[in-house]
Amino acid sequence: MSKDGAASSAWVFTLSGVAVRAIGHFYGKVVVKAGSRLPDGPCVVIFNHSSVMDVAAMAHVVRRPVAFWAKAELRKKLLVRAWFRACGAVFVQRGGHDEEAFARGLEQLRRGLAFCLAPEGTRHHRDGDRKAHTGFVRLALLAGVPVVPIAISGARNALPPGHYLPRPWRRPLVRVEVGRPFTLAEMPVDEAHREDLALLADEAMGRVYSMKTALDEGRGL
Repeated sequence: MSKDGAASSAWVFTLSGVAVRAIGHFYGKVVVKAGSRLPDGPCVVIFNHSSVMDVAAMAHVVRRPVAFWAKAELRKKLLVRAWFRACGAVFVQRGGHDEEAFARGLEQLRRGLAFCLAPEGTRHHRDGDRKAHTGFVRLALLAGVPVVPIAISGARNALPPGHYLPRPWRRPLVRVEVGRPFTLAEMPVDEAHREDLALLADEAMGRVYSMKTALDEGRGL
């Protein structure tokens, strides 16, 4: 295991998933669209992020060990750091280009793991109100793996920012859909193509937002 972000321990990941799903049950009722399944093999998984409840929603569709980026601030507490590492976390410094974290993420993909991340970088309020970071595009192109879009609807209603206590008497619906894997257009990953990479990122997140809109409207469930 590398010091920050090695392959997750299967049993820790599995037990953590059970615990997260159980806790999330008190905040909302997660409904997964029929046929939604994370494909086998390495891939970059992207999802929209508006609430901590997204973690519980993702736990319903991500049932195999994966790697993922986690904010570096979580390393400050020993037990939290140990748990996240065992679950497959690659700690990343936010607000800049953490090339060390990027290299570790690329390593996990080349080892055959899926890599999950929220391209918006942090929780947002409205779809598309934050530009998607291009890290996932660079990862997918350099590793030669497909991108898998996941849309989450209703998470912010179930657990709004600043709220911590569950309200089990209401438990709003949280809908989740795993979209079809797709391959990004081939493109050099360098500074000269920064704007083109940004367009690829926006187009990919557009798929996520389109799926989410359908979930918001209750279509396809």
